[in-house]
Amino acid sequence: QQIPKARAFRSCFRTAPGMALIKADYSQIELRIAAVLANDETMLQAFRDKSDLHALTASRILQIPLGQVEQPHRQLAKSVNFGLLYGMGINGLKHDAQGKYGVPMTNQEAAQYHRAFFQTYGGIAQWHQQAKRQAEQAKLQDQGLETRTLTGRRFLGVRHFNVLLNIPVQGTGGDGLKLALARLFEQRNRLPSATPVACVHDEILVEVQLAEAEQARAWLTEQMIEAMRDIVGDKVPIDVETMLGKNWAGT
Repeated sequence: QQIPKARAFRSCFRTAPGMALIKADYSQIELRIAAVLANDETMLQAFRDKSDLHALTASRILQIPLGQVEQPHRQLAKSVNFGLLYGMGINGLKHDAQGKYGVPMTNQEAAQYHRAFFQTYGGIAQWHQQAKRQAEQAKLQDQGLETRTLTGRRFLGVRHFNVLLNIPVQGTGGDGLKLALARLFEQRNRLPSATPVACVHDEILVEVQLAEAEQARAWLTEQMIEAMRDIVGDKVPIDVETMLGKNWAGT
């Protein structure tokens, strides 16, 4: 869980001779789950169209044509999408963008991006407003709230606005990943040489005989997609990205 993502570290995790390692992770799963929870039609449609959501956000917040969006713009939008999704304020967005994504922004720019983001994604804005009202009510009554993931898993005693947003999204993502592991175990006889060796956040690593690597890639992708689809339904497509290599770095 705590192994750095740097290639120098992850290349140390290697397969035995004749084996391959498949890394499969959910693509933008938190944004997809949030789009379902908030019923945000703009975000849902972007995923249905297989659009690049970060590019779409960049286009809207920077007021530039989609075709002119370049990698630095996309990186900026990534910091905005993930920062504002869980209720971050203007100051928080500014510091998070610089610290996590290496994207500098002024207070004025952060305020502009904040405003444009919620104008673009009206469903997310309404979801936030509802959570904020619930958190304020809980504070007035001095009692915690109950919130649930899409599987119905309960969390009690929640008092903060950002936690009300975070738990249903990240908790649902965790539920989907655990269901994927259960499905892999139930169907383990399809590929006896394939063994899950690690599970980190939204990714699963499977070691398999090299001759069965492509079969295992398809098997792993199928089970991960079906598991998450069982939970979120058909409102949003589920996408899994895979990498095949001799080590965790993908060599």
